[in-house]
Amino acid sequence: MVKKFFVAMVLMVMSLTGLAIARPTSQQTNYWHQQMSQTQRNRAIVDRAEQQANTCYNLSCKDWVRMIVRSASSNVVNIPSNASDYQWGSSPDVIAYPVYPTSGFKAGMIIQMRWENQSKPGVYPHTAIIKSVSSSSMKWLDCNRKGDGQALVHTVTFSDFRTAVGNFYTVYEIR
Repeated sequence: MVKKFFVAMVLMVMSLTGLAIARPTSQQTNYWHQQMSQTQRNRAIVDRAEQQANTCYNLSCKDWVRMIVRSASSNVVNIPSNASDYQWGSSPDVIAYPVYPTSGFKAGMIIQMRWENQSKPGVYPHTAIIKSVSSSSMKWLDCNRKGDGQALVHTVTFSDFRTAVGNFYTVYEIR
């Protein structure tokens, strides 16, 4: 447990400061952007997130997703900072779908939202990776949803999602 925490802290510092993170080679950049399909990129993100689930990272949801995307892309992509609690800044590495219909959600998409917490009063920004989608719900891979630093899988019904976020969300795909 202590070892995992230490590794997470080192990764977080490296991710946030840019220190000691190897620059991607042109071959890695070309592979991620030009040789992988969008479906393959989405799957790589979900696979990496699943490998990191059920662990305490003591990271914010956004920093955990940033760590996952950097790792899945071999450091090719660094997702941008938030422009608001439910939107990211612009980046050539992301495709934004504001208020995207839930019927179009698919594994590997990332949701940035203004989440109205149903169990603890308040509205918070939250970032989650869509793991899978059914006709009535989706499974998320996220971190710190309950303020505990845990990276976990959550099932969220579309009804609960609409109640909690309304139209204050943007869905992203990583290019």
